[in-house]
Amino acid sequence: MIFPGGKVGQEVQDESKGQDAPEPVQDHWSTQQQKALEAALVQFPKGATERWDRIANKVPGKTKEQCILRYKAVAEMVKKKKEAAAANSNNNESCEATKTSS
Repeated sequence: MIFPGGKVGQEVQDESKGQDAPEPVQDHWSTQQQKALEAALVQFPKGATERWDRIANKVPGKTKEQCILRYKAVAEMVKKKKEAAAANSNNNESCEATKTSS
């Protein structure tokens, strides 16, 4: 994602310490770019030398910073979906327990 003023990643973090971070501008990712990112993540696992530079080279039209931000955003979405599913599962279990005890 690109932030207002064309700043990305560390620039925004450095400037925003102690302040509210600016809202990110939506960064469009095509299906092809997303698939390229996913394939590159498999090809260059955590711990690979110059991992993010190499990943960015495999994703057409995206920078290292954009790839990192996309990875973090997707990971956060997945985490939230899992938490919501777990909460929903827990709610369903407590409802079933209430029904059977009535």
